[in-house]
Amino acid sequence: MLQFQPEKMPFHWYKVKNHTSGNIGNFNYRIFPEKDSLLVSHWMGVYCYQKTKDKTETNFPLTEEGLQQAWQWLEQEFGKCNMDDIEKPLTILDQVPYSPSSEEPSEEQAPF
Repeated sequence: MLQFQPEKMPFHWYKVKNHTSGNIGNFNYRIFPEKDSLLVSHWMGVYCYQKTKDKTETNFPLTEEGLQQAWQWLEQEFGKCNMDDIEKPLTILDQVPYSPSSEEPSEEQAPF
């Protein structure tokens, strides 16, 4: 059985505008420092943050206490998930096909 035990970066990591992302099975997460807050997200599946439409997000203060709250929130959210969904082997072929939004450049529009 999978458990939520990610390797946690120290507060300074986020203070200098680095982010963290990872996964435990199909449960993906990201902590992204913004101006004065931490944007914390999680989602299920095989796609990366930028290609996922269905994700849960919240903000915490960009402080050591806010970072602790962020990890606690992620642990709680992980605990709410169905373990079968987290542990189920997935491949890109199991997912709804990704379709780019109209905002993304097509191959013909790509600058390189």
